[in-house]
Amino acid sequence: MTDVDHELFLKSFFTRTDAEKIDEERDAVQISRFYILIAGGREQFVNLKFPASPTAEGSIVASSIADD
Repeated sequence: MTDVDHELFLKSFFTRTDAEKIDEERDAVQISRFYILIAGGREQFVNLKFPASPTAEGSIVASSIADD
């Protein structure tokens, strides 16, 4: 996702899900956070990657793996 306010996106993500952060990796350029949540009765792992600085340009990348 491009042209998205990172902080607003994260706030909305937590408002709409019951996600629990289970891990975080960061470097000078980006933050990668790993979450677990239940959606549609299925356990999902979500990885969100976004710029390390709220003022930095860059995209939010979201990926998810769901358990059957």
